[in-house]
Amino acid sequence: MIINTLFKLSSTKIKFFLFLIFIVSTIIGQNQTTKSELTSFYRYIPEKMTWDEHKKLAVIMGGDLACITNVYENEQVRRIAGGEIVWVGGIRKDCGNGPGADYWKWSNGKEWAYTNWRQGEPNNYSEHDENRVMFWENGEWNDASLLHKFSAVYEIPSGSKDILDGAKTKQNKINHDPLIFYKFNPEKMTWNEHNNRAIAMGGNLASISNAIENNKVKEVSKGENVWLGGVRKGCGNDTGADHWYWSNGKKWSYTNWRQGEPNNYSNHDENRVMFWENGEWNDASLLHKLSAVYELPITDSVDYFENNDIKTKESNKIKRNPFRTILGSVLSIGTVFRVREINLTPE
Repeated sequence: MIINTLFKLSSTKIKFFLFLIFIVSTIIGQNQTTKSELTSFYRYIPEKMTWDEHKKLAVIMGGDLACITNVYENEQVRRIAGGEIVWVGGIRKDCGNGPGADYWKWSNGKEWAYTNWRQGEPNNYSEHDENRVMFWENGEWNDASLLHKFSAVYEIPSGSKDILDGAKTKQNKINHDPLIFYKFNPEKMTWNEHNNRAIAMGGNLASISNAIENNKVKEVSKGENVWLGGVRKGCGNDTGADHWYWSNGKKWSYTNWRQGEPNNYSNHDENRVMFWENGEWNDASLLHKLSAVYELPITDSVDYFENNDIKTKESNKIKRNPFRTILGSVLSIGTVFRVREINLTPE
């Protein structure tokens, strides 16, 4: 009798244990499915349309207009927008005017936890008509009427249906590259000395691929002549990619040479790119001692400097606990931005 009772109790415990395993496995499976379903990427749509028109198209594609919850995502949207003014998914809640969650929400329901308003914005300039968020080419935000026609950046889950011509849009290929910031080093050193220092810090001398980046280097360098990462390929003298390359391997696709430059004035000695205080470029001997602008990854670079006055705005804003700030924000919403690469429209 006692043996039968013990056997029944043991069987009950085993069944209960198996039931718990089943429940836990089911929950884990559901969480994995949810995480997979939330995997998203940003996509730039160049068509000039109203906010509502972009919103409808994004929904048809299975997504929404881009919703931004941290500085990392803001930079992703800025990069993929490629210097264009675009719509994002911010909506004013009512007629009140303020920058925070009491006045604004994201169209996809994400928490309003981060802002990057331009100074003086939002201002509801058009008397209650500026009820959507417009994203400037430099990454700052503005409130604007939803009737304006702009390009847009969408936030699309992987596996969604594509109804657009891929040759006319671009996805976030930029995610394939490490997110970086520019940092000014005022120390006067040769090109090689600065290059070695930048590499030791986990980065490179600055490379420039468009006018926006050129203006950012000008802003960061504070009126100083600085070294960039441009290197002459040989003894030839011309402006383009046949004669120059970036030390970090980026494509040579943009230049801002001063008139008459490069001229290789010192008889084959001017083999590096110097950045004038006005943003124009010059070829110069790598033996000159100048300040420099570095290009550093935000997540794992080593900071050799303690003085705040030589850090860029991005450094002060982003470098503070980067792993906790970036990864924590991404993981908290269960979203991972997938690296995707497609053919981009030639510029």
